Amino acid sequence: MHKRNLTRAAIAGLFLGLATYGSAQVTPQVDRKCQKALDKADLVYEIDSDGDFKLVVKVPDNRTQLVYVYSNTLTYDEVEVRTIMSPALVADTDQALTAETMRLLLVDNFENKMGAWEVVERPDGGIVIQYVVKPPADIGADELRSLIGLAAIAADMIEQQITEGDDL
Repeated sequence: MHKRNLTRAAIAGLFLGLATYGSAQVTPQVDRKCQKALDKADLVYEIDSDGDFKLVVKVPDNRTQLVYVYSNTLTYDEVEVRTIMSPALVADTDQALTAETMRLLLVDNFENKMGAWEVVERPDGGIVIQYVVKPPADIGADELRSLIGLAAIAADMIEQQITEGDDL
C-alpha cells in the first residue's frame, strides 16, 4: 500500500511538472557576442520579445528607420551568418505588391552592393517588404555599424518612394 501511494504521488508530481513546464514562458535567447559588438559600436538598442536587437537609426533628411539585428543565426555547412533587417513597408494585405513596386525592388536589388529585398508573408495575410543583409555571424563592431546603416538607408529610400511617409 505504501508503494502504491508513492507511485501515485510520483505520477501526480509528473503531471504537475508537465503542466507547469507546458505553461512556462520561454526566455528568448540573446546573442551575447552580438550584444557586445553593438555595445562596442556605441549603438543604442532595445531587446524585443524574440531576443532580437531593435534599433532606431537616424538617416538623412531628419528621418529615422527601424533596423533589427537577429540573435538567431543561420548556417549552411560551416558558414554562419547573422540577419540584419530593416522594413520599408508593413501592409495588411498583399495589394502593396504592385508591378511597379516589384520592379522598383528588383532594380534596387541589382544596384545594391550587399543585401537584398525580401517580401515576407505574415500569418495574418499581410506582408512586410524588408531589406536584409546577412554578414558573417562574428562580424566586428565597425562592420556591424556600417551594415546597420546600409540596411537603414536602403529601406528608408524605398519607404519614401512607396509611401512618401516615415512610419518605420
